[in-house]
Amino acid sequence: MRPRSNWHVDIHGAMALPDGSVIFNFDYRGTVKLDRCGKVLWRVRSMTHHSIDRSQDGSFWIPGRRYIEGGSRYLPIRVAHLEDTILKVSPEGKILREISIPELMLNNGQAAALLAYGINQITAPQDGLELVHVNDIEELDPGIADRFPRFEAGDLVLSLRDLNLLMVVDPDSETVKWRRIGPWVRQHDPDFQADGTISLFNNNSDNTADGRVLGGSNILKIDPEAENPTILYGGKPDQNIYTNTRGNHQILWNGNILMTQFEAGRVVEVNQAGEIVWEFINRYDATRVAEISQAIRYPADYFDDQNWTCG
Repeated sequence: MRPRSNWHVDIHGAMALPDGSVIFNFDYRGTVKLDRCGKVLWRVRSMTHHSIDRSQDGSFWIPGRRYIEGGSRYLPIRVAHLEDTILKVSPEGKILREISIPELMLNNGQAAALLAYGINQITAPQDGLELVHVNDIEELDPGIADRFPRFEAGDLVLSLRDLNLLMVVDPDSETVKWRRIGPWVRQHDPDFQADGTISLFNNNSDNTADGRVLGGSNILKIDPEAENPTILYGGKPDQNIYTNTRGNHQILWNGNILMTQFEAGRVVEVNQAGEIVWEFINRYDATRVAEISQAIRYPADYFDDQNWTCG
């Protein structure tokens, strides 16, 4: 997975910190922290990817990956494959823990979901087979943990794209507390919300350019205690949003929704009535756009210092 050139390196997963520093992933090639003037503070030399979430203790949860050359020691896999992991990285950039997601699932009685591809495919002689493709890890904040009767502060919600699966796990005991497959399809970016729900960017991927088979992407609100999710945005003629891969969302403090369409190079904010407040198209030239992996809105008082000079 070595990049062929600088043009083949993809930034995927990033966040700004209150002191103006930034942390980001070179997708599957490592995590970097820069200070506000661009100085490299540390690097994580691991196959990190997709998302970065800050824990209450100041560390970071980042998806990781291991390349297993031979057969698995605990699964019926006899070929080289990719094993996604949960990484906990210290504020100084040191890996504190690494948890295998396939092993976590197997130890919690989730073999049926993990092997949903079927034995024939999962043991097929193809190099680089992905097992779960985790694309987001987020920690439950203590300030809203009491809204979730099943969960506790510090629990993690995982999005496993290739299995259409969401899981909430306790990283300390490595136990699965809740899981649900669909009705979302190849989803991204589950977020714990203050009302006791989990919001989600549902790609509804159907490998078309416009989502015409499954009706396009949408933003869902999931009650862990209820059967069916609620659609917050999408699925209506005047709510057209679709990206076959990636995608991101943020429920803002005023109830608006900020959404990122990766392939369309578009960021859009809508109000609670579904009306567009503003949008940005990342134009490359007159006929093409550049993709956008993620957009985040920060409060005006988020940063500690408003002096951005370097010298």
